[in-house]
Amino acid sequence: DPVYFDDGAGLLKKLENLFDVLNFPQPATSERYFESQSNGKKHGTHKVERPYEFRKNRNSEREKVMSDNDILGKHGDAGTFIVRVQQRQNSSWQGRITWVDEDKTVYFRSVFEMMKLIDEALNTACGETDNKEATWQ
Repeated sequence: DPVYFDDGAGLLKKLENLFDVLNFPQPATSERYFESQSNGKKHGTHKVERPYEFRKNRNSEREKVMSDNDILGKHGDAGTFIVRVQQRQNSSWQGRITWVDEDKTVYFRSVFEMMKLIDEALNTACGETDNKEATWQ
């Protein structure tokens, strides 16, 4: 099922929560608290919301719910991107992003760089070319 978000920050929060639920990629750092939280969290704990449900097969392995062709067949209104987060180090994400509409893939070193790539692609698709630095090249 689709997961809706209102802005870039909402997207990042939902993805970070999904990674925590999947426990992959595992974070190199975790949230810590120096005093008891009013919501009952104890020192050094991190509560993960679990809105996602995963289908499991007989071997307790995650089952692929959609084929690659099904995923590639779904497109957004403004642009379509496939984000593969391979690591979560230095309190950020590292991986690669594919701009499906242009069939271009680049590696990113941080969440900020990933969002900059998405913003640049959407601005390019809308005809805006303010950026002198071509990061999708």
